[in-house]
This record gives sequence, structure tokens and C-alpha cells, in this order.
Amino acid sequence: MPVRVLTTSPGHPSAEVVSHAVDALHRGLLVVIPTETVYGIAADASNPEAVARLRSAKGRPDFKPLPVMVSELGVTDLARDVSPEALHLAQAFWPGPLTLVLWASDACSDCLTVGCGKVGLRCPDHAVAQAVLTTFGGPLALTSANLSGQPEAKTAGEAVTALEGVVELFVDAGPSPIQTPSTVIDMTASPPLVLRHGALSMERLKRVLNGLTERV
Repeated sequence: MPVRVLTTSPGHPSAEVVSHAVDALHRGLLVVIPTETVYGIAADASNPEAVARLRSAKGRPDFKPLPVMVSELGVTDLARDVSPEALHLAQAFWPGPLTLVLWASDACSDCLTVGCGKVGLRCPDHAVAQAVLTTFGGPLALTSANLSGQPEAKTAGEAVTALEGVVELFVDAGPSPIQTPSTVIDMTASPPLVLRHGALSMERLKRVLNGLTERV
């Protein structure tokens, strides 16, 4: 599979590049895009075949749910019983490097949740990712652009090295600004549980929501 890399400005994405990426996603292909944390592999979240191809390309185990990129927590139909605390965190840190694990609604495909009943949602703070998401017009499965167990790609070049031959299109907008994965909080736990420490510190999070717990 020939590598196709399209270059664009990180702050002012080219409409042509975004259009190429969105067209590929609508056709069920995989596209690597930048986010503020690390580069990610995107696929149409409503297309089980595309999601399966994403799992295969990354080597992600079948039992692991896939995160989903959305534009706003309040407008997605993928989650149910969203708590006021989850909405409060989203209002404080979205767009931004925070993934919220919520109860999945019936609209959330089993190919994303793999039967766990939960879905991780994130709204990235990167102009290219936002432009692709908005133009696509629906949620996108999005996981870091690397092979499972390997370091995350912080540049398009690192993503190409990791995924050449299994991903159709790479969008290069320079190095990811933060270069640290998102913080992941399980909002289905009581109290909410930090599953992964990432770009948002506990100090910042606790300024917004007291009572967060961490894995021992």
C-alpha cells in the first residue's frame, strides 16, 4: 500500500486536505490525524468494518474498547445517564486532553464497546482534528497512531514508520503540541476514578471536581 501524506497548517487546516481525509473516512478507510496530545488513527465510528480495520492496523486486542472523538458531550447520543460531574469536567476541559469513560447508549456499537457497556469520549483541542470531525459530521473512533504496546507517535513521520502499509492516509500538521496522551477518567465509578494519568494533572482536575480517586 503506497503511503500518502498530506501536509497542512496546524492552526489553519487546508480545506482540500480536510476534504481528502473526510472522503477517505466516509469510504471506510483509516486516516492518521494530529491532535494536541499525540497523533491518532481515525475511523468512522458507525462503520463496524472500518473499526475492525482500525483494530487490526494497531494490533489492538478485541477485548479493549475504542475511544471515540466527538464535538461536544451535550450533543452526542453515544452516552447515557451522563452525570452532572461529567458535564462539569467536559465544560472545564473540552476541547482538551481529557477522555471521559461513560455508560454507552444503545446507539453505541458493540464494535466500539466490545460488550463492556462503556465508551470513552474525547473532544480534541486541535484545529485539524476539529475540522475533520466537523466536516465528517459524526463521531470518529480514534486511538493513538502506533502499534499496541509501542510509544505513541508525536509526529506524522513517527506514525508513518509505525503504520506504513496498514493505513491509507496520513495528515501531517507538525509535531503534536502536548506530546502526552489524554488523562482518562472513569465516570461510571463512584467516586470517579482516574484510569490513566496524562496531560491533565490531578491538581488541575481537583480544582474542578473534588473526590477523584486514583488506581492503587
